Amino acid sequence: METPIYQKTRGLNRSFIFLFSLAVFLFALSPVSQSDTRTIIKNGEYIISHRSVPRVDIFSLSAGGAQFIAHFWLAAVIFYFLDAINPWTLIIFSALFTSASAILFLLFGRRLSGSLLLPAVLLPPLFALTLELWVPRAQIFSYLGVILLLIYLNYFPARHHSRLFLSFLPLLFLLWANLHAGVILGLLILTIFIATHFRASFFRPLLTISFISLLATFLNPNGFYLHLYPLLIKDVIASLGVMEWNSLLSFSHLLPARFFLTLIIIISSFIIFRLFSRRFSEPDDYFTAALLVLAVALPLTAIRQTAFFPILVFPILCREIKWRPPAHFLTPLPAGILSGILLFIFLLFGVQHARATLAEGAFNRHSLPVGAADFIIKNNLPAPIFNLENGGYLIYRLFPDYSIFFDNRNEVYRGAPLSEYLTIARRGDGWENLFNDKYNFQTAVLWYRPPLDSLAAGLSHDLFLRGWRLVFWDDAAIVLVRGGTSSTTPYQIINPFIAPDLIPPDKRRAAAAELSRALEISPDSL
Repeated sequence: METPIYQKTRGLNRSFIFLFSLAVFLFALSPVSQSDTRTIIKNGEYIISHRSVPRVDIFSLSAGGAQFIAHFWLAAVIFYFLDAINPWTLIIFSALFTSASAILFLLFGRRLSGSLLLPAVLLPPLFALTLELWVPRAQIFSYLGVILLLIYLNYFPARHHSRLFLSFLPLLFLLWANLHAGVILGLLILTIFIATHFRASFFRPLLTISFISLLATFLNPNGFYLHLYPLLIKDVIASLGVMEWNSLLSFSHLLPARFFLTLIIIISSFIIFRLFSRRFSEPDDYFTAALLVLAVALPLTAIRQTAFFPILVFPILCREIKWRPPAHFLTPLPAGILSGILLFIFLLFGVQHARATLAEGAFNRHSLPVGAADFIIKNNLPAPIFNLENGGYLIYRLFPDYSIFFDNRNEVYRGAPLSEYLTIARRGDGWENLFNDKYNFQTAVLWYRPPLDSLAAGLSHDLFLRGWRLVFWDDAAIVLVRGGTSSTTPYQIINPFIAPDLIPPDKRRAAAAELSRALEISPDSL
């Protein structure tokens, strides 16, 4: 039943929810800058055209026929149809998806706290910390999956008698298992809930529907390999040192990471204090404690999992913070002033972010080899291609005319393909035999910025000594070709590894002319 105060502020609440969703949408509008987004889309294209989900690699030069676990196949189909309309359609979908997820969570927070004010204060800063991870990647479905699961488990004690309510859980896990491998996290959360409620009156229906939900996760094209996915990619990730799989602690020298770690400590300390102050007297306290451990462990395991921290702790904070503002504070004027200030700040930055996104375009040309792919296609550069990083985008643009040597599908490159890639990139023993004899590369596309700058510099230097020529250079990639294999005019003087002051005075005019030609080809370069 609505209170008089709620009735007075109902219109204000709706306005806040609308404007908050708009702000999140604007913040979530970001150009595609992840290479694996394009791999997902290319897989979606293959699935639609062949009406089957690939189980072996079809894109790679080095790992053709290797086991491929397309755990994101349903997301790939969705992304492909959206991208086929226009790349901006996918970006807008991702932003709308993020906005809808935020509103769903905001309403859940209102339910837990009894008013909109507390979640309205907590959610915007918590959500903003990891909003950059809500991008067109399949993992966004796992973010929503965790949100829906937490909401479901909150209502389970009261609604477990409803068959319709019970049927939602297997359906959720069935869809989740075909959208993203993050369903494993959902199973872990569900297991924790079962273990901490084994004495509850609803334990038997909980255990039954959970077992059915577990079985539902096996109804995917990869079967039980989906559940083994983290184990299958573990060694490849460790060997490559994939940045997004590094612990948040690895970035503690950076201010944003320090701030996030500080926030983890403050929030964790508050929740622990609340739990011990009542000596774990409530049935859900053990579940809360386990969720907190999980929320902290995820970002400390991999920075790509930091988005789960605010998702897991937000409902806990909404329950544990007992602050209730005075009744006069919830009247339209003061509540409107506070809401207005929060939304003005959020909307201001959101509008600026959206303007920058629209100016940049659908693809981040400073991180994706958009220009390099255009150049390869336009000049019909010879195959095969060796690539250092960004294989996913190159597959999206160049396959089937070119097969790519290496991309982000970690399970595909286990064993020999990974060893060969690292041997060439690090110029280890036998790298020339692999590069020249086994694969006979004619073109190389290299990401030359950190953390691979030293690898790119060393490999480029050795290739230049062997007659290779630099033919393209922008912010995201350099393209080299074997001498005599292309009529494209090479750069004789400039390259990203030579400081301008080291160019001899008698060659600076020619270097300036080459730089002007490079900027004419890639005017967006910084």
